Amino acid sequence: SFLDAHLPSDMDIDVWAFFVPLFLSVLLCCTAVLGFNLMRRRPPCQALLYSVCAAVLLMSEAQVGRAMLEIASLEDLSSNGDKKPAQALQMQREVFKTGYASFIAVWEENQCQHLEVNGMDGAQCTQNTLEGKLLPVFVKEFCKHSGSDASAEAKKDHLCRKNGQDLEVWTWESEPERLYCRCWGAMFDQMKKLSRWACILWLGVLLGILSVMYVAVRPNLCKMNAGDRVVFLGFAAIDAAVLSAWALVYADSSTYGTPGF
Repeated sequence: SFLDAHLPSDMDIDVWAFFVPLFLSVLLCCTAVLGFNLMRRRPPCQALLYSVCAAVLLMSEAQVGRAMLEIASLEDLSSNGDKKPAQALQMQREVFKTGYASFIAVWEENQCQHLEVNGMDGAQCTQNTLEGKLLPVFVKEFCKHSGSDASAEAKKDHLCRKNGQDLEVWTWESEPERLYCRCWGAMFDQMKKLSRWACILWLGVLLGILSVMYVAVRPNLCKMNAGDRVVFLGFAAIDAAVLSAWALVYADSSTYGTPGF
């Protein structure tokens, strides 16, 4: 999109944790303020500015949703019968290796140990550091199975451990590796849920923008005859439906073959 030239080229964790939420928050606040002013005063120049901000906001949220779908598809490290692009497969494996290296570094630096409480896997760290306090909470609260399908969760854990050995990330399997695989699967489960919520949020923002535009043009609509008003509203409804279909179904497909946001 035309926003690519103004966005950071290296989309690392700092960008996702700071720049993307900040950019969307500022853009949402600006669009909301312009929308409230537009409903009260309805100046033509402000209507144009609101339309531009609303379009950029919708495009940005759609791109974030698409990125979430791509991230959620990184869980499967298999080549899928060589159908997956080599570049995408290489990136997936690098994400797996980098995530494990970060996890095991925190584990060893804080002298953490596996702990089982009430039949559930956990961790306990001896070092009184911020990472040493957060890791047990992260493993306990985040790295847990949803409980919906125990056999599917066990299969995912087994596949993750097998991928680690095939990629020579670890040569033997111990408790940290099993906990990392548990967290690996839980992370992608959460990303899939976030992508669905992002879809609902996008539809809500679209509905709000259309409501503001309707309030802004309502005085002019009242001056039209009934036939012209029906035609105008019909075209607006068709445009909104096409835009929703584009964003939810026919947007650019993700790198790994998942339908776009």
